[in-house]
Amino acid sequence: MDFSMLVLSGAILAVGIIVPGISASFILLYLGTYEGILKGLATGAFDVLTPVGIGFLAAAVLCVKALAYLFEHYHEYAYYTSLGLLLGSMLLIFPPPGSGFTLLLDLVVLLGGFLVVFCFERKKERR
Repeated sequence: MDFSMLVLSGAILAVGIIVPGISASFILLYLGTYEGILKGLATGAFDVLTPVGIGFLAAAVLCVKALAYLFEHYHEYAYYTSLGLLLGSMLLIFPPPGSGFTLLLDLVVLLGGFLVVFCFERKKERR
């Protein structure tokens, strides 16, 4: 791994943390830098951590400024894009619903969760 690849990896990490729905670790695995960065973290290798940190900080500042601009000037588009990325990534996390008894059990637990939250909210309003 050369310096520029480590800086790029740090930038990818920053974007993956700031923008919802983007898996930075998957991109780093694809680039082949994930294991090297993990080894650098485990051993405290500054020759690895320094360029990653530089890329992370630079991309984090740029990404936050860009997102602030987009949300200020194009609020609806930025909001819905962010929501779309988040919902799209959630589809990969949750398993598909079961059938038969499993589906019934899932619905009962879901209803129970709603009831618990509803009761807590009513109790909170009374205070």
